[in-house]
Amino acid sequence: MPGSNARKPLDLNEVDWDYLKSVSDEEIQRQIDSDPDTAPIADEEWFKGATLVLPEPKTPVSVRVDSDVFRAFHATGAGYQQRMNAALREYAVRHGWVAADPPRPPARRGRPRKSSAG
Repeated sequence: MPGSNARKPLDLNEVDWDYLKSVSDEEIQRQIDSDPDTAPIADEEWFKGATLVLPEPKTPVSVRVDSDVFRAFHATGAGYQQRMNAALREYAVRHGWVAADPPRPPARRGRPRKSSAG
């Protein structure tokens, strides 16, 4: 698909195993050090400065919408509820009811887990 960022599945028959066996630990470290996208090692010092930010859970609701509106969103496939939420957010932002971005990023998938306390 043009413009798709999807990766093709790894085919172990296409891996150059001889090359991988020949690469030294020093060469691997050099490649890591020269890669601008390499994330820093999360050591004890890093964790001391880290702040845990939990996503704000979505609020489950039951809402009545026109059947044609529901069918139109549902026909767009997986993620249609997220697109409905985005449309509602856009409307609410235009009217000044909410901020353009939620105060914390919403959870991406699944339902929030209930705490074991209480």
